[in-house]
Amino acid sequence: MIRFLSQYARQILRAFRSQAHLPLYELDQRHLRNPATHIRPFDPARGFTGDPCCPTEPTPPPHLRFTGWKLAHSVKKADSLRRLPFDVVAPFGLLMEQLPTFDWRGDDLRLFDGLARAYTDFTETSLAGRVGQGVMLLAMEARGFVFVGNYPRSHGKRGPDFVFQHNTSASRRALAESKGSFVQVEGTPNIKAALRDGLDQLDAADHQRVSDSFAFGTFLRERDDPHPEPSLVAWTRAGYDGKPTLDEPDSDSILRGNYAAWLHAMGLFQAASDLSKKVRPERAEKVAFHLVDHRGEEYAVRPQAIVPSDELDWLVPFLLPRRGGEHVVVAGLLRGVLHRIREAMQDPSSTLGVELPSDTGQSEAQSDGGFKGSVLADGSLLGVMPAEALSEARLDGVAL
Repeated sequence: MIRFLSQYARQILRAFRSQAHLPLYELDQRHLRNPATHIRPFDPARGFTGDPCCPTEPTPPPHLRFTGWKLAHSVKKADSLRRLPFDVVAPFGLLMEQLPTFDWRGDDLRLFDGLARAYTDFTETSLAGRVGQGVMLLAMEARGFVFVGNYPRSHGKRGPDFVFQHNTSASRRALAESKGSFVQVEGTPNIKAALRDGLDQLDAADHQRVSDSFAFGTFLRERDDPHPEPSLVAWTRAGYDGKPTLDEPDSDSILRGNYAAWLHAMGLFQAASDLSKKVRPERAEKVAFHLVDHRGEEYAVRPQAIVPSDELDWLVPFLLPRRGGEHVVVAGLLRGVLHRIREAMQDPSSTLGVELPSDTGQSEAQSDGGFKGSVLADGSLLGVMPAEALSEARLDGVAL
């Protein structure tokens, strides 16, 4: 695996810097719930003409735009929220899976030929399902729902994937459920059934103190698929049944879950557990972070993997290289956010509140210091930077 990173290092870095988009098609939830209705035919100029949300005149749909790093970042965050057991592919397995899977040569995101047959549709732990969750996180972030936690549900009980909180108001919360599929060549996916199933899962949830509810379906096609429907995201806003609840997570729990997931992604497993469970660490240990300046803000980052410059470097993958040319995959958080997390861990009875710069995550994540990657609006960071620049960065010890 380390040898793979060495052999394909430049292809990985090049692919992750590429940009793509997915069109967003809104569908009417009442239409989706009606078994007698249809959403097709599909008109490339208008969308799904059988659905009431389809415009009557040619109208281009809105698009969700992202880089390879941004997609990898959101997928890893979703994986970490669910604590999926992907440690066998190191903390950032999508680095391995992404290169032979996604074709970034065009403006629209596509799969390489033959990939749709290699994965199982709508399997929760499949790459298709994980990518669908990552795309949903990006779509929700675009709506201002920056913080996300797991929706609490009993074992075996249906319910949505996540509960989100808006960046500007703790009272604005939303439930969301995602579906993901790698579509067979010239196939017509049952988008209506997928979103209807998402609506059923949302219906099983309680909605008190939730301001909105969404179901998303991400359907990706191979590059040479001649089908008129492109790779796309279909989504719908669900209705409410007004049932009361007592277990809807409060704002503090959502924020703790959000940042505990990224601590887990960074390999700080005990700190992630203590933060989410509101437990004071029995023996807080200082964790070393490299301080990296990015677009006027300071981030505390930790190295996650080496992308070596030649075939010999795979022998010592976890030592910072001393030669130039090597790059390091780093994950981190805004330094101010990290210190608020530390304060909340030292006093579990306190509320975790964070202040984020207004433009966090809105611009292309590339800095003069050589960092290239992704910054999400919650202040989490994932990307790559020259090993030499990282080794020269100041260190900060934070007790977690």
